[in-house]
Amino acid sequence: LRLTNFRSGDLLWILFGILVSAAGMGLILKGMSRVGLPLTLEPPFLSFSGFPEGKTWHLVFWIPFFLLNIFGEEFLWRGYLLPRQVTAFGKSGWILNAGLWFFFQAAFGFDLMILLLPLLIVVPWFTYIRKNTWVGIGIHGIISGLAFIALSLNWI
Repeated sequence: LRLTNFRSGDLLWILFGILVSAAGMGLILKGMSRVGLPLTLEPPFLSFSGFPEGKTWHLVFWIPFFLLNIFGEEFLWRGYLLPRQVTAFGKSGWILNAGLWFFFQAAFGFDLMILLLPLLIVVPWFTYIRKNTWVGIGIHGIISGLAFIALSLNWI
């Protein structure tokens, strides 16, 4: 699963990955709104308008699902598939991983796929560079976790 010992450089790559992903997604949002193309970021089956006031403690129930989702995706995509794709396709294996992960997001709708493009590129690329799945877990987990908390608390 390529869960190597955490090295000091890994933290810098995680922080840089978060910054690049967030900035890229922000630019996509800004660009889409500037040209008048609204983004529908929630498919109808995932409609969620946040927790009612005073019920934010429900986030406690979200934690195990979040951990299973992030660790499950990263173990599959970066821990298991990415090393095999790199063995089969060389240095471009991470690009195949990013492309397949992009199509994996299709269930959530095309708009969300477009918004997530920076994250869908950065996570496999930086995990490939560092050869450590913890990098992907860190970037993916922090971006997704902060986004869900912001939605849950009606900050966005």
